[in-house]
Amino acid sequence: MTELVRMEDVTFAYTNSRTPVLQAINVHVDYAEFVGIVGPSGCGKSTLLRLMSGLLKPTSGRVLFRGEPLNGPNQRISMMFQSPTLLPWLTVIDNVVLPLRARRDITDEQRSELAMRFLDLTGLSGYERAYPRELSGGMQQRVALARALISLPDLLLLDEPFSNLDPLTALALIREIEHMWYDSSLPPASVVLVSHNVDEIVQLSDRIIVLKGRPATVTAEIKVELERPRVRRSPEFLSIVDDVIVLMGN
Repeated sequence: MTELVRMEDVTFAYTNSRTPVLQAINVHVDYAEFVGIVGPSGCGKSTLLRLMSGLLKPTSGRVLFRGEPLNGPNQRISMMFQSPTLLPWLTVIDNVVLPLRARRDITDEQRSELAMRFLDLTGLSGYERAYPRELSGGMQQRVALARALISLPDLLLLDEPFSNLDPLTALALIREIEHMWYDSSLPPASVVLVSHNVDEIVQLSDRIIVLKGRPATVTAEIKVELERPRVRRSPEFLSIVDDVIVLMGN
């Protein structure tokens, strides 16, 4: 498989701390792969995503994107956070087109067409002129998803995007993200998901990376070789869930 992202011996410490958050991290994400990342709270999972997105720079080691050093944010990498982080004074469509505002290679009409395409894909047709305060939490997160996809990213990074949603809304959004990733005609090509919900991770991932320790290191990788769509109550599914929980606790 073609590698999309590679982290080589990445160590990261915040400037006001002597103790690294992450140490000697070596992970990769292949093209068309869905990777899950799990670990105890505070072990650096979100920091790892920010390094992978170019929002943070390693203290040592390097991050490669498509074989080239990643020295900052890249328009082919999008990130979706636990909170939708929408600008309350902008309408839905204006929030969605924000990642394209600085680009001079597309017209306003093309921006609007792309925004409407992804609003439709995320079930928000008819809400383009609404403001965030008029939407439910689940709908706001759909706006955040449309915004993350409008730049047609190769890589979508998801930092606990379902944790503040009720179970039914979270399940619907999970299915939509899985459908978009599985459809080769739609972005993104690859997805990396951080979640505390092991069921979510096993349902979506081709491969699960387990972080542990302080500083955190990669302690295990698990391949999930289950057919899609996955059955959460099957013995095979539950066995993998148990394996992941045991590895996180050891």
